Amino acid sequence: MSQRGCVRCGIRVAARNQREAVVRSWAVRLSGRTSYAHMYRLVDQLPLCAGCLEEMPVIGERICEQCGRSWEHQGQQNLLESRALRCRDCRSIGESALGGNRGLLRYDDWGKDLLGLYKYRGDERLADFFGKLLTLAIYRYFRSGQFDYLVAVPLHAKRLSERGFNQMERVAGQLSRAIGVPVQDALTRTKETAKLSQQTGREVRIHSMQDAFAWKGEAAHPKKPSRILLLDDIYTTGSTLRACAQAIHKDETVKSHIWSLTIFR
Repeated sequence: MSQRGCVRCGIRVAARNQREAVVRSWAVRLSGRTSYAHMYRLVDQLPLCAGCLEEMPVIGERICEQCGRSWEHQGQQNLLESRALRCRDCRSIGESALGGNRGLLRYDDWGKDLLGLYKYRGDERLADFFGKLLTLAIYRYFRSGQFDYLVAVPLHAKRLSERGFNQMERVAGQLSRAIGVPVQDALTRTKETAKLSQQTGREVRIHSMQDAFAWKGEAAHPKKPSRILLLDDIYTTGSTLRACAQAIHKDETVKSHIWSLTIFR
């Protein structure tokens, strides 16, 4: 990191010892399922200065067991309900093909501009940064060898044409190279929907995503039970990821165990 500029603020770090203590602190906090040494290397690779790294809004240990939502940053009512293990939103959802979700960072001002720069202004260099964040997340939450395939949430053809690239396909490629799990181009988006940020209300978002995806068929996947990890940038209501999981689940030739991993929650 000492020879590069911070992707968030542009500050060039002159000496390693300026961020060494911060890297060590995060490595200790995140090394639950992997070794401290491995997590230290992953954190140290993040192209962030000491200040931005220290302020990184990592989700704490107390989370909803279903969606990965942080209990610490919810209202008082949710804090009172935390013994239920699942948040109120998750308890209101019926049976789902999605086993659960985990996210690394809270979606706040720290990451909003960076994600917007990547998704909407085409700064593809940030794929490496977000890939590193997902690598941290997968080693934090899951066991080695827990998944057979990575599947990025696809864009509708019109949205893909507007952006010129699928941001999560690039990030999935980075994660795949880091952990040795292949990416499958297994889903297609069959329904054009408004951006979730432009849809008001949880119910509207959930309804808009119904039947929005389809499984690509046998060519995309072998006829055997598979453990699939869906990848997306943000988990908001979870409607997108649940719709993806349902599209996979509908294919009778494949009986899959499906989870999702997101950069932000």
